[in-house]
Amino acid sequence: MEILLSAGRFDAARLQEHVHHHHDGHNHDERCDHDHADRFTAFSYESAKPLALDALRSAARKLPASIYRCKGVIHSVDEPSRRAVLQVVGKRVDISIENEWGELRPSTRIVAIGAAGGFDAKALEDAFASCIAA
Repeated sequence: MEILLSAGRFDAARLQEHVHHHHDGHNHDERCDHDHADRFTAFSYESAKPLALDALRSAARKLPASIYRCKGVIHSVDEPSRRAVLQVVGKRVDISIENEWGELRPSTRIVAIGAAGGFDAKALEDAFASCIAA
């Protein structure tokens, strides 16, 4: 639920750990006493190529209504030395510019959570890939 409803600061490491934690079939969260696979599906997108933020904003606004939450750390052509953070809840889209990449290699990592069977993963992949800067 933290991934789905959280509106606070985005921590990509915690998100990656949480997604792995809930999809590896082991070490399930103690508060979680049933499988969510029948209700929710997770999608992830990664790219080493920089994205154009205007294109990403437009693509995020066009996500299907069956996507409940989408978060990501973005390598952008607009601010190549700093991380952009994508937050989507319903149709509300926010992209903020955050800290410099520092020692980390810039890359894009986006995770979407939605209704099981409620979206086409290939269409999402294509939508995010279309944001790669020319």
